[in-house]
Amino acid sequence: MKIKHVTPSIKIFFVSLIALSLAGWKFGFYLGAYDTIFFHYVFSVWFISLAFVLAFFFLPKAERPFNASALFPLIMPTLWLILEITKAVTPDSIFIYYISLFFGVITLCFCVPYIVYLLISITQSEALNIQPKNLLWYLVLTVFIIFSIAYFVGKNHRLFLTCHDFEISGEAVPSNCWRNTADSN
Repeated sequence: MKIKHVTPSIKIFFVSLIALSLAGWKFGFYLGAYDTIFFHYVFSVWFISLAFVLAFFFLPKAERPFNASALFPLIMPTLWLILEITKAVTPDSIFIYYISLFFGVITLCFCVPYIVYLLISITQSEALNIQPKNLLWYLVLTVFIIFSIAYFVGKNHRLFLTCHDFEISGEAVPSNCWRNTADSN
């Protein structure tokens, strides 16, 4: 099979699609299978956002790729992490619990996409300029579909995987996994 000539926009589309889909798949599957967001995702969001904040202050003003208004969504993960630590120290505080939950939802729904946008804008700005413009929306839609499928597969992992599959991969075994008797032989 011969591949047709591929335009630069289509190349950028596919490279971005694969990278974002891989991240979306892992995040969606784990969220579905374990009903939680693993600490390494939370810490990844935090240290990336913190790196952006520190870079803003370390770079000369003329060299800063974003303005001070970008700092608000970039400090949200740090505030959320502080609230999570406070919640662990004061587990009886309903107020801290709900404030932390609120900051967590805001961080995941708004700040994480913004951080991804900033990261792509600075490192792969061509991805935001792909033509025609609907390719960018197709990229976002496709990654969302991949995430949704991964979440469904994770939530219904008993249909696809056994406890043994989780064990041999080194993953934590979900409490509701399928224990195939043939795996114990």
